Amino acid sequence: MTQWLLPENSEDFISGQAKKIESWRRDLLDLYTENGYQYVMPSMLEYVDSLNAYGKDLDYIIIEILDNNENDQIFAGQKILLAKERLEKFLLDTNIEKYNLGYCEHGNYSNMIIIPSYDGNGRLNFFTGRSFEKDPYRKYRNPEASRDIVPFELFINWELPLVLCEGPFDAIAIKRNAIPLLGNNIQSKLMKKIVTSTIKKIYIALDTDAMKKALKFAEDFINEGKEVYLVELQGKDPSEMGFNKFTKLIQNTIPLTQYDLMEKKLQLV
Repeated sequence: MTQWLLPENSEDFISGQAKKIESWRRDLLDLYTENGYQYVMPSMLEYVDSLNAYGKDLDYIIIEILDNNENDQIFAGQKILLAKERLEKFLLDTNIEKYNLGYCEHGNYSNMIIIPSYDGNGRLNFFTGRSFEKDPYRKYRNPEASRDIVPFELFINWELPLVLCEGPFDAIAIKRNAIPLLGNNIQSKLMKKIVTSTIKKIYIALDTDAMKKALKFAEDFINEGKEVYLVELQGKDPSEMGFNKFTKLIQNTIPLTQYDLMEKKLQLV
């Protein structure tokens, strides 16, 4: 071979192009670091047999190499694809650290994950126990304490759109500015906090069986001058849908008007 050739559909980036791409990469890394993410460098190589679950789609995105020592195929491909399962576990670990999740082995909360809630100053104001057993006798357990709090207030930016959901795992799945109601009622302290805040947009994402309450909350917020979005979950909780599907759902949700509100009320009659 008398000249340097690259495989089809690949190219070098030189001079100004390479500098610009590297600048974008660094900016993205800084942005994610500022928002609590941690840097991970998964291996660029994997045994093909360990990723059979991906099926034939691998044929289009991999370069195969033969490991002479093991006589096995190895492939090099996209980092995120190669490390999908490991990254999912990593993100779960990140949630454990961020939300200070724990679990109990004994007592009233035996075999339960404990999800604490903190006020704006970082003080514990409530917690919820959620069973991790397959068929639990009791799925949730709450302490005998007042729920008239602002749940997850520590993680809320009162300048950004707010999402109201039912459970703490829903809020964790939503990730962005979500408050779990610890049920389907808005307590007085939370209502006052929202109404007196500068928040302009509110997304209400309650279960279908709580539609009547959701419409009442929507009407109250509209009367207070807020722009309200009623997110119709279609039978799945945000924690079941996951971040990406829920995000697409709210992106396709339009503001609720007084006419829409009346129409939905009549549908419940």
